[in-house]
Amino acid sequence: MSRRWQVYKRGENLLEHLLALRQIDPDKILPSYEDDLHSPWLLPDMEKAAELIAEAIKSRWPIAVVGDYDVDGTLASALLDETFRYLGGSCQVFLPKRSDGYGLSEKIVRQAAAGSKLLITVDNGITAVDEVALANSLGLKVIVIDHHLPGAQLPPAEAIVCPYLPDSIYPFKHLCGCALAYKTIVALEKYFPSIDEGYKKWLLDLVAIATVSDVMPLTGENRTLVHYGLKVLERTRRPGLKALLDTAKIDADKLNAASIGFVLGPRLNASGRLGDNWSAFELVTSLQPAQALEKARQLERNNASRQNLLERALEQAEELTWRQNSSKDRLLTLVNNDWAVGILGLIAGRLSEAHHRPVLVASAKQDALVGSGRSIENYSLVDSLRHASKHLDRWGGHRLAAGFALRRQFWGDFTASVKEHAAATMKELPQKTLRLEAELRHGEVNLTTAKQLETLQPHGFGNPKPLFLLRNVRLYGLRPLGGGGKHFRAQAKFGNVDFDVVAFNFSKEAFTDFQGVPQAALAGYLENNRYLGRVNLQFQLKDLQGEPAEIETVDPK
Repeated sequence: MSRRWQVYKRGENLLEHLLALRQIDPDKILPSYEDDLHSPWLLPDMEKAAELIAEAIKSRWPIAVVGDYDVDGTLASALLDETFRYLGGSCQVFLPKRSDGYGLSEKIVRQAAAGSKLLITVDNGITAVDEVALANSLGLKVIVIDHHLPGAQLPPAEAIVCPYLPDSIYPFKHLCGCALAYKTIVALEKYFPSIDEGYKKWLLDLVAIATVSDVMPLTGENRTLVHYGLKVLERTRRPGLKALLDTAKIDADKLNAASIGFVLGPRLNASGRLGDNWSAFELVTSLQPAQALEKARQLERNNASRQNLLERALEQAEELTWRQNSSKDRLLTLVNNDWAVGILGLIAGRLSEAHHRPVLVASAKQDALVGSGRSIENYSLVDSLRHASKHLDRWGGHRLAAGFALRRQFWGDFTASVKEHAAATMKELPQKTLRLEAELRHGEVNLTTAKQLETLQPHGFGNPKPLFLLRNVRLYGLRPLGGGGKHFRAQAKFGNVDFDVVAFNFSKEAFTDFQGVPQAALAGYLENNRYLGRVNLQFQLKDLQGEPAEIETVDPK
């Protein structure tokens, strides 16, 4: 056992317990499109933004949309471009290259000013004070649609649509950039009756992909958007998404949030990590099946290249980790000259998961360093970077993910500062804790319970798949599952119930102590496994230990 186990106390009814943990109203288990989405008019400056966009479209102003090189910014740009054209407007999209840096730049502003009258930033712009001022001086009106945290000074835009503004009364803060673009389109219905309910719902496939890919919490409004977005994605009208599902070998009837997070999202992100994300934009906006299929194949190749780059970099990173850090460090920092900027966040994420500590990773570009970080719960990377901000040229992000840039000469001072902050914040080394939502009882391990659990979907950040404890289980019949020696299947008996256990990315040695042992404690997921029209009960293993198990019972937060 490599992790401490904690299990939450529970009441008699399992489903009510799980709903309470997620703060889901038992009367609203099934999300409602009509009742669970908030009015776009509650967002700051939405009145101004919608009125100005409507004026631009009706007056045939050329509109410039500036997005980002990640999935969220790319799909948000596609959503606005598609709608403006649908309404008869003229639109030009700019997606910055990763090498050019994040967000609105002077270069893009000047390009937009040469052919546009209205500039809209989406998934960026909230801190682009100088760039928006430049746009104004060049005769551009500017609307900022962004979900990132504002700085001390706001850009001088005509309208700023951001739920994090100090005066915002919007009930749900955690919308991604694409969802905010969607809200803007919903507001435009006031001026364009052709934006009816049917049109709006068919846009939700892109909103769902962006929400999951940008790791937004799947609670509140996001749970509703992704729930209906997955339904639209199953029968999407977009040739590009159909081609992407086909090349990724995903059956439309088996789509879930994990399909987006682990399959579709990485493919739509791959080009942006390697350079720019224009091919992903062209894929989702393509109307020609043949062209869409070629773009999907290109993304598949780009994703394979990204995976190869990442695997080589991870080998180097593991080798460098303890050369550049002490085992007592609460936060780990790494720098290397050869890593592609687009995979730094992935490297940081893998290392953070492996060592259960916040990780900041940087790559050199001449005398400058560009970096990305990933954190663990209960530690804010934004606070860490703020503490060390005097050493940085720029920085930003969220509690769990952030980016930064600095000159190489300040790397030593920067790392000392962030490690000092981590040491002061975390008095002890973070310990891996496996939090189990409930212990399952006899009579609950069955197909009916597994079916009930599906009503909690979609699962993801903020609404994880329920992780359960099973005590006193007998394992037998261990055998390999597929090739590679990393996956296993076994039979299990819990009381008088028999079911399958599957273990992914486990070593055979992990089961050595359980050969011939009559009882074990299992941590994992209870699920219905559907295959060739048949349904059987399955427990997907996360961890296991012998009985008597060392498990702490805690009160739910």
